[in-house]
Amino acid sequence: MSVSILKNLRIFIWILVLVGSLIAINPSFGDGFDSNIQFGIEIEGGSWIDLELEGNLIQISGSRDDIVLHLIASASGATLDVSESGDDSVTFLVEDLASHKDALEAAVTWATVAFDDEAGTMTVTVSDTTARAQLLKSVTAGSKVTLISFEDEEWFEVRRSLTEAEESLANDLSESAFEDYLREWYAERLDGLATVDAFLNRVSPETTRETRDIISTKLNYLGLSDIPVKTIENDRYISIEFAGRQLGEAEQLVTEQGKFEIKIVAVKNSTGQATDPEVDVLELMVTGDEIKSVDHYTNLNSTRRWEVPFTLSREGAEIFSQTVIAVGADTAPNNHYIVMLLDDQVVFDAPLSADFAASIKDGSWKGENLSASFGSTDEDMERARILWIQLNAGALPVKQRIIAKGYTSPALGNVFLQQIVIAGIVAILAVGVIVYLRYRKPKIVFPLLGAAFSETIIVLGIAVLIRHQLDLPSIAGVLATLGTGVDHMVIITDEVLEGEAEDRTSKLRTGLSKRISRAFSIIFASATTTIIAMVPLAYMQLGTLRGFAIVTIIGILVGVFITRPTYAKIINILLGRESATA
Repeated sequence: MSVSILKNLRIFIWILVLVGSLIAINPSFGDGFDSNIQFGIEIEGGSWIDLELEGNLIQISGSRDDIVLHLIASASGATLDVSESGDDSVTFLVEDLASHKDALEAAVTWATVAFDDEAGTMTVTVSDTTARAQLLKSVTAGSKVTLISFEDEEWFEVRRSLTEAEESLANDLSESAFEDYLREWYAERLDGLATVDAFLNRVSPETTRETRDIISTKLNYLGLSDIPVKTIENDRYISIEFAGRQLGEAEQLVTEQGKFEIKIVAVKNSTGQATDPEVDVLELMVTGDEIKSVDHYTNLNSTRRWEVPFTLSREGAEIFSQTVIAVGADTAPNNHYIVMLLDDQVVFDAPLSADFAASIKDGSWKGENLSASFGSTDEDMERARILWIQLNAGALPVKQRIIAKGYTSPALGNVFLQQIVIAGIVAILAVGVIVYLRYRKPKIVFPLLGAAFSETIIVLGIAVLIRHQLDLPSIAGVLATLGTGVDHMVIITDEVLEGEAEDRTSKLRTGLSKRISRAFSIIFASATTTIIAMVPLAYMQLGTLRGFAIVTIIGILVGVFITRPTYAKIINILLGRESATA
């Protein structure tokens, strides 16, 4: 290629992008080939884990009045009967209302209650849905119950975790048999108050996607943003691939539940030592859900201790303050400890300071300036970092269970990579032979192969910059864009060569311009339809197809806006159709 060709702006930009891509890839050939390209576990080796989220979708029916009566009677110990029932409320006649009033108020926190002391009645304003949701919460020991829409129907999502015995049973039984077991489990505990109309052993797609995003965020904070986390099988399961990591390490990363709680010691143990959750009475104040913001962990204070500063939401601060006052910690702060727990393990405990207690008592504290404090060692720094990650990402909404896992040896991945490289070289050579047999002109063959090869380099460079992990489908996308690129460049070449039969006077440039425009109208139409087809696959995270779609879109955009226009410019210059500096 002559120096004059390099002066062309389009060609100069192409070379600049190509060089930038090579720098991003950073290939080296020391002890074998190495680069910044991130390969999937099929190539690099590593672990993969499939997770099932524990929880159920259930539809139940039953009398609202009977359900509400059962819930109130069992929680309060009062004797009551239905005296009147309406669409939005039910009124109960309570035996000895005066004696049971406080217990009744405490028992019905999930509905609006009104008392008529003279008539000895209690009116509960509650819907059928709320009553059934509270019944499910009651029979599942307080599991979170939410009304959701799934496949155009309303279901209750019960975020109930399995016991160890049930997890073992789930491994032994078939999927349908275990689902039947769980359905019977609910039917027995509903005890005739409601019937199970429909049941699915899964959580909603929204919960699955929420959990996927939290896991991805945690891995991001750990510096592992190249790990793909995706949902599979209609958003029922979560699949994670850990390239280059052992299976034990991968399991530890994904099974961390991240349940953060702040409690206060209501009854201090007699030893006077650091808080012992097994002996002390711990009163729950707030969880990680009430944390409004988290600052980065730091040790820039006079004690050099590592700290994780955070702020509670307004609601969280109110609950925190009310609990402090309720247990009497505002008047005797030194006798009460604030305890922070992560996955039921104490990560921080310290006595409530007098100044802090005073600010809570006078209402001036609004949730700010809280921090979990650790020691000054490297181990303490790691504890602070893990807590910072958990508070930023949030706790997983449901417990997860590993249903499948595996490990791919890097040696097997090296064989795959060698085969892929060989296949790519053979493909380029085969294309070169076919193009030469068609045109019989080296001035066409070498620029076409060079442009096609450069397109692959640029796509790989962009993949490195966006930290996209190249699994086998992604590599298939690279080869697919190579094929479409050659196809488009053949169209361009045909249009250029047909110009040889035209008049070589003033009509040459006009006729050539029309032909190039016609070629690119075909190329743009083809590229547009392909991108439209690929966007849903890339956006919806449909398993392994996502990598293929992303790389294909990148390859098409690189080809349409960089390599194929550059090839058209080069081929015109080499064949004398256009000035090098035009």
